Amino acid sequence: MFSEKLSNSHESVIRINPPILAFSIALACASGLLFGLLPSLRMSRPDISKVIQAAARRVAGTGGQARSLSALIAAQIALTTIIMGAAGAAIGGFMQMMHRNFGYDPANVMSVPIPLHEHSYLTREGRAEYFKTLQEKIAAVPGVADVALSPNGTPPDSGSNLPFEILGSPSAQRQYLRASFISPEYFSNLRIPLLEGRLWDEAENTRGAAVVAINQALARQYFPNGNAIGQQIRMPTLTLQSDEPGRLVGVTDTDGWVQVVGVVADSFNNGLDKPVQPALYMPYTRYMWMDTQFLVRAHGLPLSSLHDVQRAILSINPDQQTDLNVRDLNQWIEQQPEFQRQRLFSILFGLFSGLALALALVGLYSVVSYSVAQRTNELGIRMALGAQRADVLWIVYRNIGSTVFGGLLAGLLIFLTLHNMLIHWTQNSYSSPLILAAVAALFILCATSACIIPTLRAVSIDPMQAIRYE
Repeated sequence: MFSEKLSNSHESVIRINPPILAFSIALACASGLLFGLLPSLRMSRPDISKVIQAAARRVAGTGGQARSLSALIAAQIALTTIIMGAAGAAIGGFMQMMHRNFGYDPANVMSVPIPLHEHSYLTREGRAEYFKTLQEKIAAVPGVADVALSPNGTPPDSGSNLPFEILGSPSAQRQYLRASFISPEYFSNLRIPLLEGRLWDEAENTRGAAVVAINQALARQYFPNGNAIGQQIRMPTLTLQSDEPGRLVGVTDTDGWVQVVGVVADSFNNGLDKPVQPALYMPYTRYMWMDTQFLVRAHGLPLSSLHDVQRAILSINPDQQTDLNVRDLNQWIEQQPEFQRQRLFSILFGLFSGLALALALVGLYSVVSYSVAQRTNELGIRMALGAQRADVLWIVYRNIGSTVFGGLLAGLLIFLTLHNMLIHWTQNSYSSPLILAAVAALFILCATSACIIPTLRAVSIDPMQAIRYE
């Protein structure tokens, strides 16, 4: 008995994890207390001799405190580089997914589900005629370019997963394919090209002929010699048995074998992040359920024609309703869990990397300003002794440059070390040397910008004023 569902719906469910939330709050509070109390405790017990020698240290240069600050800034830069590298990979993967070739054209196509009333159109001929009449009426709506029919062929997660057999080809293990039941307009509607053989005509569609088309994936895997046309395939679980009479109608005088008459190009049928599965397409009139979907291609935005399409359906049957879940195929793509997950990763990594970059730049600017202020006497003496502004500029940039490039190098090395783990964790991410180069260039540019004001202040110091500075 055929019990596969003809349509699948996915949704991304995001819930707050209380233990992780509690741990994050505790960690944030502990970090604030630790880094806030340590300087306070240190200042509450001053060393008088060090205070007396403070001016001498300003002239002699920075000591352990400055080195500690530089180490912290370098660590912050390294961490920011790692986060920005991961963000670049996540955003790159999302952009790649948005511009991926799906094997079909989802633009200007909407899916209109049509549920039948119980105990209506109980014969194959009556149901097929009713669906055909609806299809022709929808095709006559102004603004509609093409109409196809399929109960389960809406990509990118299309078809029913069924076991199958190939005549004369015994298999030790059970083989599965994606079976879609479609009208012959399906391929032209979705712009899926025919590569070999032919498609069934309207006469074959009307009588539910035992002909099918297969995709490249099935042809390559099971007919590598290029002899797919004319082969016989059967899906043993696809029968007319049903718990409720009339829910499934179809061709009765059949042994289940169907003949391959065409090979079509691959198109996504198993989500956005999995390989294309072997697929088979057969006339929908062989097996018809109580509902179906019309794929309506419009000349413009498809949803703008929805009201006219619904009116056309009501003109045929005033009691016929359309399902509320009407979406264009781009919305179907956006509703896929992998698309939503990748978009969420991109947003989160983008926000966190932006925040980390801002904090790193603020810390960098603070350290540069502090180091320049601490060395005012030293810089003034150097300029009074004949040092040029370029020399002072080099002193300032040499110290901060070692911090920036050291942190940047450490961050890049750590990111490359953890590269595979980060890419696997973010899933569908795209990593490229260009992304790492862009991250490094952006950080160097931002770090240089953060140094401009302290450096200009350093090179504009009046030597006599700097010598008297305390």
